[in-house]
Amino acid sequence: MDNWQKLNQQLIEKLRHRGINDERVLQAMLAVPRHEFVPADYQAQAYEDTSLPIGWGQTISQPYVVAYTLEQLLKDKQPGEINNQVLEVGSGSGYVLAILSHLFARVYGIEIIKPLYNRAKETLRKLGISNALLHRGDGRKGWPKWRDVTLDRGFEAIVVSAGSHDLPLGLIAQLALGGRMVLPMGQVWDEQYLVRLDKDQEGQLKQKVLIPVRFVPLVEGDGSYN
Repeated sequence: MDNWQKLNQQLIEKLRHRGINDERVLQAMLAVPRHEFVPADYQAQAYEDTSLPIGWGQTISQPYVVAYTLEQLLKDKQPGEINNQVLEVGSGSGYVLAILSHLFARVYGIEIIKPLYNRAKETLRKLGISNALLHRGDGRKGWPKWRDVTLDRGFEAIVVSAGSHDLPLGLIAQLALGGRMVLPMGQVWDEQYLVRLDKDQEGQLKQKVLIPVRFVPLVEGDGSYN
């Protein structure tokens, strides 16, 4: 075990002590080297339980918030019930996408900022993550139907990794019946909460407000943002 792995193991133990107890999430995080997803200047801090800047006004999320988000995504879901197809919006560095690749069979991510998109794609390739597909565009609109993914039933799970002031209707439309979305909502840098949305078999949404969080805003646009 190298030093990075030891630091990651220590981080996982800290998350356990903070109340994260879903071993699926913890083992997936243990399998992903977080230092590969942060700029070289911040790699020494990669396994601290804190968010870090990744450039262009964006951050890699705090590990506890990532773990809590994914734990809520999987909460009360049995193996085979919600592990097929997941979408992450605002993929940034690609770190959460990499963790999701250990939890779901097919993983799709959307990132609008070109340098982050390019860097995330390269990091995922470097780590040999082959079941994650990244698209550059406006995440509020959801996954573009022209891309190679079957959306007949929608995504079983959606994670939004940036703050939204309202419910993105494009994502609601792509959430499958019986599916779940976890996203930060509220005014950025003011009052913001992590919210869990469950869509029942009739298409009705049930909302549960979880914990206060602080995320950078979800960037919107036509894909020309760089």
